[in-house]
Formats: sequence, structure tokens, C-alpha cells
Amino acid sequence: LQDAVPPRPIEEVHDTVCAALGLAAIEDGFEEFDDEPVGSASIAQVHRAVQLGGSGSGEVAVKVRKRGIEPLFRQDMFALRALAAAVAWAFPDHDRRELAAYLCEAVTRELDLQQEGEAMERVR
Repeated sequence: LQDAVPPRPIEEVHDTVCAALGLAAIEDGFEEFDDEPVGSASIAQVHRAVQLGGSGSGEVAVKVRKRGIEPLFRQDMFALRALAAAVAWAFPDHDRRELAAYLCEAVTRELDLQQEGEAMERVR
């Protein structure tokens, strides 16, 4: 995981947000949407926005998972587990399969932005 990654093209960001929210255009859901991300990391990037009026209006942070990232992380997690298993077989005193499983679980949680959003709602 990296915390300073070049942002994805804004057209891709808009398409991803619109598809996730069932919008025809970004303007259908937001009064304002800052095309310059607040931050961009390996999994997602975050944009400031203001929702359209109504009960859910107000300033929000829109976290957008980067396209195609999930299969790459799944491959990395498979390789990590395989490497940990090989090390455990070759060096039984250095079994790190539990650590690999923990890391894979943590990455899986990081990929689930819906779960993260629900957790943020509980905190508010």
C-alpha cells in the first residue's frame, strides 16, 4: 500500500461515482465536486464535494476506489499466502501464515468502502 500515488483521471472518477450512485452526471448528485483530490493512495482517492439540497445535503468527502485495483490486490494476497506457506514448510520455526492471513484480512477491509462509510456513520 502506498499513500502518495498520482490521482486517476477525473473523467474516470466521475464515471465511477456516477455508476456507484446511479447518476447520469456528477452534477445530478453534487452542487460542487472538487476535481482536485484531497489525497490519492494506492486503493482510492478522496475528493471534497457538496451534496445537492435535501436531508442529505452538506459538505462530504467522496472516497473513490481506483478501477481494477481489487484483482491486483487479490493476486498480491494469493502470492503473500503462498510465500508464507512456502516459508513455513522450509523453515517451520518461522511460520508467518497467521501474519499473512491478518494482512490479507486488513487489505480486504480496506477495499470495502461501503463498510468504511457505515463505520464513519456510526462514529458521527
